[in-house]
Amino acid sequence: DVDYYRLEHIESSYQEVEDEIQRTTLYWPIGSDEIENKDGVKFAPGDPASTTVVSYFGERTNPATGESEMHYGIDISGVEGETNVISVYGGTVLEVTSGCTVGDYTCNGGLGNLVIISHANGDFSYYGSLSNIEDYIVEGKTIERGTVIGQVGKTGATKDAILHFEYRMGGNSVENAVNPLDYLSADEPRPR
Repeated sequence: DVDYYRLEHIESSYQEVEDEIQRTTLYWPIGSDEIENKDGVKFAPGDPASTTVVSYFGERTNPATGESEMHYGIDISGVEGETNVISVYGGTVLEVTSGCTVGDYTCNGGLGNLVIISHANGDFSYYGSLSNIEDYIVEGKTIERGTVIGQVGKTGATKDAILHFEYRMGGNSVENAVNPLDYLSADEPRPR
């Protein structure tokens, strides 16, 4: 006699373990300066060009607007239009927002040019303030960990060239935002 309840519980426990493993193998979202090209898709899997966090998760005074706010991610500095931004894990491109310009602090709710990736474990990663987005990054496209998404920029609520990075665990609502530094490490930027 098969105990379907027990079997279902084992399967859900296995999925929870898989989800946790994925969260411990996230890449640092800044790529290397060196690019690898695979079938028309760019990868930058080497050592990150930047690991300098200039704004942390939590309450802050927005450096562009001077207003007090909850900051739902981290800002990592880089060179505008040059520093590569990469996917922290494989997934599907959920949303691409472009057309924001430097100095328009309210564009796309302050997130600027933005790519959102949906991951198989129900998590979402946000890549904002981009200067540009690669042509192959389109909604519905499946990408791998380390895929170049675009480059660091000054779009949205920033005066400096940054990547605004958010990680939302278990759902795509701002209430699901967690401190990315609990899951990413500049000391171990390319976990296996």
